[in-house]
Amino acid sequence: MRRSQTSKASKSLHERILNCLLEVPMRFFDTNPSGRVLRRFSRDTGAMAEILPKVLIELFTPIVIVVLAVIFCCIMEMVCSNN
Repeated sequence: MRRSQTSKASKSLHERILNCLLEVPMRFFDTNPSGRVLRRFSRDTGAMAEILPKVLIELFTPIVIVVLAVIFCCIMEMVCSNN
């Protein structure tokens, strides 16, 4: 699941950047060499593919821990109240 979500996000970023590049005036390409544009384009999409999974793990790990702690507390409450 995580890989498909990051792939979708990376693809979405790629499409948005490409659409923006297609709409810029030609003078942009006169002042910015194609190598610089391509390097920036690939660096941004590469960073998205590399960093997003780590961020998602860091985001969801505390959420899972809290949910499990609540479940544990509920189970312990039921066990202790039956005794």
